[in-house]
Amino acid sequence: SGEGGEQVAEAAAPPLCLEVGPLARAEGERLLSDLAGRGVEFRTREVEIEEPRYWVFVPPASDLKAAFALSERLREAGLRDLQVIPGGPKRNAISLGLYRNAAIARERRERIRALGFDVSLEETSQKVSRLLLETPVPAGVAGAAEVWVEGLGLPEGPEWRVASCTPPPAPAE
Repeated sequence: SGEGGEQVAEAAAPPLCLEVGPLARAEGERLLSDLAGRGVEFRTREVEIEEPRYWVFVPPASDLKAAFALSERLREAGLRDLQVIPGGPKRNAISLGLYRNAAIARERRERIRALGFDVSLEETSQKVSRLLLETPVPAGVAGAAEVWVEGLGLPEGPEWRVASCTPPPAPAE
C-alpha cells in the first residue's frame, strides 16, 4: 500500500493462446471436430484477409466490337471459360480466369499463348473470410508451449502461433 491508501499492482502477463489459421471454413470445421475428439476445445474467430489471386486475360481491344470478335476466335480455338470485360480500367479486355495458384495461372497463360494469342497475367488480391481457432495454453506449459502444441498432433499445413489471447466478443445486449 502506498500513501493515501493507493495500491500499486503489477500488471499480470496476459494469458497465452494457441492460434491456428487462418483456415478456409471447411478446413477449420474439420480441424475443430478432430481436436474436440481429443479433448481440446477451441473457439473460432472470423477474420478477413487479403489473399493473392492471379488473373489471366487478353489485353484490352480497341473497342467492344473488336473484343467480341477476339472472344469468338478464342472460342473457335477451344477456349470456353472466358468473358469480355465491358467497363472499368480493363474495358474491352477478355478475362480467361482468376486463379489462387500462380503456377496454374502461368500454365494457362502459356497454353493460350501457344495458340497464338497475346495473353497477360496480373497479380491482384481478394478479401476473403477465414477462421482462426484459438485455445488457451495451459498455465503450466507456457515456457514449453511448442512441446505442448506438438503433443496436440496438429496436421501438417495449418499455420499456428502462440500469442496473447484475444478477448472474447462482448455479449450482445
